[in-house]
Amino acid sequence: MRRRTIWILGLFLACSALVVQPATAQARRGPVISRYTDGGAFVDDELCGYPIHVRWEERGRVDEWFDDDGTLDHLVVHKVFSEVDRANGKVATGVDRQKLLNDQRGSYVFTGSWIFFLPDGSHIQSAGRLQEAYDGTILSEHGMHPVDEGRLAELFCPAMA
Repeated sequence: MRRRTIWILGLFLACSALVVQPATAQARRGPVISRYTDGGAFVDDELCGYPIHVRWEERGRVDEWFDDDGTLDHLVVHKVFSEVDRANGKVATGVDRQKLLNDQRGSYVFTGSWIFFLPDGSHIQSAGRLQEAYDGTILSEHGMHPVDEGRLAELFCPAMA
């Protein structure tokens, strides 16, 4: 009987600790997690001057943390974007892995890598970290960004011609 009483007392104390813990501890239990998928297809007639048939898919997870008042404190988005491009009987595939952090303090931080495998055996690759203000101003940039530098057509189109 004594063992059972100690067990019940221990269970009661454990449960009461959960009920009366401060709101900040409850808010910090972890993020609200949601998952998403999206995809589609389109024809790009502008990049290379000939039609490129693009099929893409994006899968991601959004983690949201809230403060004691239920206001969004920060969020993190993890995503994988993949595409298959077809033109002139040739196929290229690309994969982008990206993490977005929004700490609700005026800027986003993007980190990730992007690689495109071209039909001639070459590839285009980009990786790094980019911090951007909500108004679009670049605050800091680290890594290679040939696509962001406007060189996609120069690197992509000859291999697909």
